[in-house]
Amino acid sequence: MKPCVTIIVIKSITDILAAVLNYIVSERIVSTGRIIFIVSEGPCHSYLICFLSHLFLLSLLQQNLIWLMCSYTFRYYILHFHDPTLSTFLTTAILAYFPSLFHCLFWFATYYESLQSFEQYAPHMFSKLGDLVMAGSLVHIFSLVTAVVLIALSVIALGFYFWIWFTLYKYLKENTSRLSKTLITLNTQLVKAIHFQSLIPIFTILSFVALYLMHYSYIDPYRLQMLPSIFLSSTLSIFPMSYIIFMPPYFNFCLGQPKKKIAQMVKSKLKLNSAVDIAHSSTVVYPLSTF
Repeated sequence: MKPCVTIIVIKSITDILAAVLNYIVSERIVSTGRIIFIVSEGPCHSYLICFLSHLFLLSLLQQNLIWLMCSYTFRYYILHFHDPTLSTFLTTAILAYFPSLFHCLFWFATYYESLQSFEQYAPHMFSKLGDLVMAGSLVHIFSLVTAVVLIALSVIALGFYFWIWFTLYKYLKENTSRLSKTLITLNTQLVKAIHFQSLIPIFTILSFVALYLMHYSYIDPYRLQMLPSIFLSSTLSIFPMSYIIFMPPYFNFCLGQPKKKIAQMVKSKLKLNSAVDIAHSSTVVYPLSTF
């Protein structure tokens, strides 16, 4: 399986799951200055389902940042060495996803008995009839812990972003004279995609900055109560959009064209940083190592 396809498949599965959970919860994370609470407008009709969906959604947001750092590491590895194997991708995905999953299950298992007490702490001035409001010490503490974890991961992810950006810039600067026009174009598109992906940690940090300003009454929590959730939800669309930026030169190759026989011949001949011409075919084939 090609590296680009493997990365996209793994990330697409979690993005689709996160989008489904985001729809189920349709939540707003709000602070009154005293407590942090969650207002759900989604189709979940019980505290159990809503809070569990909320936990898994925030877990996937953490994994989004972790996988972003993993993808940067893969790009560095591919640039300087060779394509990782499928087992390497899968092992990395498991190691990246399990810690936040266990953290999510720990919170749910530890505080399961507290779920039914949400209602008595809920400030209903921020909700309408039919909304489900989750509040109390469980929601408050979990929100604070999650904020710290997501901000820390976002700062680290920004560090990885500057690192891979400098690496690609240095690679292009040092190898411009011996790179083909196609490879220069490809790496330029990759830099654009990386710049766009930097919005993931930036939006994550901005969501909790908005929550902080709301908590200390620097902004109106009633008028701007959607702001943190808008920033967090926006991060889910950045990865797919970055693939759209990066993929156009590679659509044919990653979707199985040229034909299987030609592809097998190309794989046997590809070398690091080399372009391959196949007879007089109009299809341009690019080296896997550039991913």
